[in-house]
Amino acid sequence: MGGAFGGVADDLNALQWNPAGLGRIKSFQISVTHLQWIEGVAYEYAAAALPIWLGTAGFGLGYFGGGKIDGRDAFDNPIDASAPYSLVAIGSYGQSLLPGFCAGGTIRAIQERMGDSSALAADTDVGVLYESPMNYSLGLSVQHLGTPQKFRQASAPLPSGVRLGIAYRMLNEVLTGSLEAYKPFHENAFFSAGVEGFLFKVMSLRAGYSTGYSGLSKLAGFGCGLGVTYRNFQVDYSISPFDELGNIHRVTLGWMAGESRVATAQNGNTSDAASKDLIVIPDEPSVAVTPSPPAGLAAAVDGDAVNLTWEPVPGAAGYHVYYRWGLGGFSRATSSPREQNRIRVKNLKHEAYEFSVSAVDMQGKEGLHSAPVLVKVASAGLVADWIKGKKPEVTVGIP
Repeated sequence: MGGAFGGVADDLNALQWNPAGLGRIKSFQISVTHLQWIEGVAYEYAAAALPIWLGTAGFGLGYFGGGKIDGRDAFDNPIDASAPYSLVAIGSYGQSLLPGFCAGGTIRAIQERMGDSSALAADTDVGVLYESPMNYSLGLSVQHLGTPQKFRQASAPLPSGVRLGIAYRMLNEVLTGSLEAYKPFHENAFFSAGVEGFLFKVMSLRAGYSTGYSGLSKLAGFGCGLGVTYRNFQVDYSISPFDELGNIHRVTLGWMAGESRVATAQNGNTSDAASKDLIVIPDEPSVAVTPSPPAGLAAAVDGDAVNLTWEPVPGAAGYHVYYRWGLGGFSRATSSPREQNRIRVKNLKHEAYEFSVSAVDMQGKEGLHSAPVLVKVASAGLVADWIKGKKPEVTVGIP
């Protein structure tokens, strides 16, 4: 998407662009990336997100290397070749603080080596993200605040800067457009724009442009790619042409618990639900395996009510149904009767709600939560109601 992701920040890429986006990730995710740069330079990266406590923690490890480089001494005599490289370790945390608002932070440790010299540095990012019920989101982050890298007597500042992005989701969130501005503290600002669309719940297409590379070649700055999803796995590929310098290729393999990001977006939202409430249903034999997340969560709006249905989970003794409005925390609406895979939620007074379902086994162990479904009910003042202190209340029954 041309690097215009700070206002989207809805997957593991939030570690790099806006750590506040981790607050929108409520299921375990992992990914590995191979990036083939020009002139044989490569970047390898692995990342994971894990819901903990009230938010989500993110971890990343990256290696940047370019093979061996022939060396010369001060008198231009050949010396042993060296293999420069960079290592980075990332720890992040993001959390939903208020309805519509997430905040997060990142800490990095960086090591670089060139020949017999090495440098260590540490930096941090901080970011906020706001998602409006009007289908747009805003992201602001300050990145790479930290110590300079020092090789012997020479030091270089980190690429610190401020990133501001906006994204708008259209066609029931099947199509997303984003714009972004990035201002490095020591260089001129540059701008990015991108678009992403989902097709048939199995594919996503992306394209974008960034002015940050416009001086390198005619095509530098353009990029496009696609993603293919199979069950909980997703493979992404992108290419960025640099004319005679070659092309940059990027391949990512990811896995997430619950529903895939492509399918989730076409269901109307791109985050997952979480809660730590449990229910114990006795008088049945114990089940050793924690129930899997319910699949196929669907919602049908009926006035100020919604009928929820989902696919039964083998071994489940009951289900929890959760709801939220804005990006505040999820609340449990009900625990449905045993083997009951449908519920009617009434008295919906706000404009938009998210619902999610989890299965509970006969020992009271709660499984992972399903991907949520977004329901738009009426033109109520969602943010205004929260400012006035009104708390959403719902009632439930069987449809």
